[in-house]
Amino acid sequence: MILISYLNDRSTRFVSTLLFFLLFCLPYVETKGQEKLEREYRISVDKVPEKAKDFVKNTYSNTKVKWYKEESFSGFSVEAKMKWKGQLHSVEFDTLGNLQDVEVAIDFNDISKANQERVHAYLKANFQHYKISKTQLQLKGPPAQLQRIITNENQAQLEKFAINYELVVKGRHHEDNIVHFYELLVDRKGAVINRSKIVERAVNHLIF
Repeated sequence: MILISYLNDRSTRFVSTLLFFLLFCLPYVETKGQEKLEREYRISVDKVPEKAKDFVKNTYSNTKVKWYKEESFSGFSVEAKMKWKGQLHSVEFDTLGNLQDVEVAIDFNDISKANQERVHAYLKANFQHYKISKTQLQLKGPPAQLQRIITNENQAQLEKFAINYELVVKGRHHEDNIVHFYELLVDRKGAVINRSKIVERAVNHLIF
């Protein structure tokens, strides 16, 4: 009876430890090894949902806008690209015109030194060599709130509302001897929370 009680007690502790790991540790593990399809096509404004056109018109007044249809593994989206207050903006909508997010191109050196160091430490640990080719602020929230932020704020204030940074990195990963483009999602503390290999890249569209 003592042996059975001992085994039951060990089993209970093991299950408790396992549940603790699953509940509290796994959400913070970096998601990696994914692939991201990145394919874009120019579309005419008459192919754009009215809701998307209204948001862009009311937010980016008197600005030249280029519209794209973006294809990914999860489906399609509609994207507006424009230059606003000296910065490149990319606004993504679903096919019904509902706002998904706003991305604002910045220089990597505009990120805080502490976050730059964390990103470089991650890249040095995971890549044989690399080059950061693109950095963006990712903004998400209710359309009315984002509209106020974009029309009234400067870059320093925009960063207060950014939920993540999105980086495009060209490099050779330790697990792969071929040079690829990768997309890294980095949180506001500089931690890489997702890494995806870009399997197709329309360079002329991404660079505007």
